[in-house]
Amino acid sequence: MVNARDSGWVELVDNPVHRRSSLVHLPQAGAVAIGAVAAREHAMLRGVGGDHTEADVDATLRVLRSLQAALDDVLHEGGDRVAPEENA
Repeated sequence: MVNARDSGWVELVDNPVHRRSSLVHLPQAGAVAIGAVAAREHAMLRGVGGDHTEADVDATLRVLRSLQAALDDVLHEGGDRVAPEENA
């Protein structure tokens, strides 16, 4: 984490629900770094020849980003919201 912070890939920001712990924020430089890693991983996956297509990897990344955004929303709302289950 320290190297990522020193490189400008992550920033620590105040946590509105817990004064003694910080939240980790991904600035533009971090997003660019992650994008480069994802591109490298895509290239490696194409070379593996497995059953996972680039579309599969892209779909997985979309789901993970969506989950991250949902978690960020919960944190920014004070962390007390629980989403209902769709199939309940």
